Amino acid sequence: MKIIYLASLFLLSVTFVSCDGDGDDDDPTPVILDTVAPEVTMNEPTADDSVVVIDMLVIFAEITDNWRLDNVRVVLTEPGGASRVLSDVSVTSFQYELIELHQIPKNAATGDYTLTVEAKDKELNVTKESVTFVLHASDINNAAFANAFHNALFYSKFTEGLNEFGYSPWDYGYSYDELWLSTVVHFMVSTDEEFSISEAEWNRFIADFNVQNQSWAKWDENSDASLDDIEFRKGLSSLNFFDDWDKDQDSIFSPDEMADGIFSRWDLNNDDMLSRQEYQEKFYTYLYRE
Repeated sequence: MKIIYLASLFLLSVTFVSCDGDGDDDDPTPVILDTVAPEVTMNEPTADDSVVVIDMLVIFAEITDNWRLDNVRVVLTEPGGASRVLSDVSVTSFQYELIELHQIPKNAATGDYTLTVEAKDKELNVTKESVTFVLHASDINNAAFANAFHNALFYSKFTEGLNEFGYSPWDYGYSYDELWLSTVVHFMVSTDEEFSISEAEWNRFIADFNVQNQSWAKWDENSDASLDDIEFRKGLSSLNFFDDWDKDQDSIFSPDEMADGIFSRWDLNNDDMLSRQEYQEKFYTYLYRE
């Protein structure tokens, strides 16, 4: 009887299992793999762009994915074939706007450079988009200098330095009155970490900006072997930079007016062009901070 009872239970359990199986006609939900790679649109630089060595490398790209991005990396390949990673960022959204400014090293080789933006999504699908541009050190006109000057002026290291002087572009913008313009020039001339200007820095400024008939002793009124902001402002005012640079005579100096004024001071032979010898060393001295 015990065997019959166990057999009956076995048959009953099989019946229930069979009934459950007959009533379930739905297939398991299929797993859909994401095989679509991200899309990368390169806006800047563009193919065959020509960039002067004192300018910033401006990178602007738009990256999108059908699901979710994971990582965006920017690689620069130099004329000799060596590559270096400019940025490598994690991204958690389905779209990303890449905007970067990179200071070009002072002694960078001229020639063809290849910029590659590599985008990877969560499923490890990868897209690489590359563009080749030319880095040159040719003679430049006022417009090319102004473009490089604007990018340097807006560069974070320059604005951070001005913040130490109490000037915030977020509050005041990038146009200056005479007081703040003298502060900007002071920051350009004071190339070390000291707020004051040494005689060596002053001598270099006088030579580089083509200033004649000036005396250190006259500028250094308290004879302490350095110029504070008041002494420098008084001395700078005597050079008539402000009157010469303020083209529209509104007592406000725009970046264009500043660029034009500096260009004219650095153009030693007055040919309306700056050679590499006239612009490169000075640009890295006064506008870039290593």
